[in-house]
Amino acid sequence: MLLLPHCLQEYDCPIKITSNIDNCKRCGQCKINAILDLKETYGISVKVATGGTLARKYIKDVRPKVVIAVACERDLISGIIDAFPLPVYGIFNERIHGPCFNTSVATEEIK
Repeated sequence: MLLLPHCLQEYDCPIKITSNIDNCKRCGQCKINAILDLKETYGISVKVATGGTLARKYIKDVRPKVVIAVACERDLISGIIDAFPLPVYGIFNERIHGPCFNTSVATEEIK
């Protein structure tokens, strides 16, 4: 499962992807379009969480064998600890505009 923070989505986007990432209209303003390409190519489950509680719920519901998680340092570290003993590969998001606002991620690292 690929677990993403909601701040990867463009802040002003009117489309809600936290309930379903497939709602994305693929405008290219954020990395969600590229992530959807990875989802389709590899057939992986992708979830967008607004916080740790929702992220833990997704893990409990999906019951993946492994998680690739994208988040800021603090949230990622606490999430990895919470998910133990489940293997989690963590990727720090890029906070170009500050914390929790229009962040980005290296999609090549996800791949």
